[in-house]
Amino acid sequence: MFRSANIELARRVYAANGDPAAITEAMAPEVIWDVAPGFLRGGVYKGADSIRNDFFGQLGRLFDSFCVQGEEFFGDDDNHVFVYGHYHATKGRGIAVARFIHLWTIRDGQLIRMQEASDSLILDRLAQSSEELAGGRPKRRRGSRPQPAGVPRQPPSNGVTDPPAGRGR
Repeated sequence: MFRSANIELARRVYAANGDPAAITEAMAPEVIWDVAPGFLRGGVYKGADSIRNDFFGQLGRLFDSFCVQGEEFFGDDDNHVFVYGHYHATKGRGIAVARFIHLWTIRDGQLIRMQEASDSLILDRLAQSSEELAGGRPKRRRGSRPQPAGVPRQPPSNGVTDPPAGRGR
């Protein structure tokens, strides 16, 4: 019964496209944002103000653009929603696409905790990149095309590929 309502709450957060008012409305006042230690600005943030200012405010300074795309949503009977998706970031002419999993805990129709795990190395490399090192332009081999960080040029040798996007449950 609560599973579908919880999934819809999580979907609204991702559909808000970074709108602080819409996201804050979905959060309990004591919300905990638990970002994996290896992630940029990783740590535990408590309350919407800390999440907005100390996490997203600092993260936003590292990239020209940063967005979060939830793609698949799964709920359980214990007020949890699991979201598989991708982070998309740009800096200069660089692009990074990194997958993530978010585990949301929901109580009384509000998000009370988010735990994150992701492929953070891809984002870290882009955040640390500097066009100044390449004389204001990214260095490329003649005739090569820019490739987003984290997107392999050819399928992995083990044959494993990402699942199709947009298959929410």
